[in-house]
Amino acid sequence: MRWGRLEDVSYPSFGGEYEKNVDILKDFVQQREHYLTSLWVDKKQPKKIYLDGGEADMYVAYVEAFEGEKVPYPNGDPELMGSTFDCWLNGYTDEPYDFDEIYEGQDLYLKARFK
Repeated sequence: MRWGRLEDVSYPSFGGEYEKNVDILKDFVQQREHYLTSLWVDKKQPKKIYLDGGEADMYVAYVEAFEGEKVPYPNGDPELMGSTFDCWLNGYTDEPYDFDEIYEGQDLYLKARFK
């Protein structure tokens, strides 16, 4: 975890932002532990689900999902100047993708829809 810095002070920042960062780190560690256990212990092979943001700026190009589990929601929504991100669409059906559904291992790519 990176410590917040205030001007030339070298102690961790306090308040809501610090606790938020701790929660983000805990979630990341849990997700990583699950991923590595699935990969190394359970010998599952993840599939890449590519993300198409069109002309938008994106921080990630794909997410990995295991068959029989939910597709993880991409970190950071794509940003397009003058538009607001609406949702991720199934690239084959143009229907909004439901991240609560169980992934069956089929070919899938997601594309961003903007308002």
